[in-house]
Amino acid sequence: MEKQYSNNKKDIGILISKGYGAGWYSWNRQFTACLYDPEIIQLVLTDRHKLIPELALKKYGEDFFPDGYKDLVVEWIAVGTRFIVREHDGNEWIEKEDQMGWQVA
Repeated sequence: MEKQYSNNKKDIGILISKGYGAGWYSWNRQFTACLYDPEIIQLVLTDRHKLIPELALKKYGEDFFPDGYKDLVVEWIAVGTRFIVREHDGNEWIEKEDQMGWQVA
């Protein structure tokens, strides 16, 4: 799976939808590659969001639900960081393992 690295190669770009409605990854969890897709990251970084649905359907097939594309942002996280994508009503955010505040019984 290809990933988009930052210029210093210490961070990886993660695609998440920051708007309410449809999520990007949370509505397409079977397509893990959509989190890291370098081509789609470049479209987001160059503000060419309207090209994303066609490209996503071409890459991931008709079972992919691309409606979260309008509010896509790129968040950069350090290589090797364990994380999950959380979602509420389509609004997604990254939660890193060290931020989860797990309790031990």
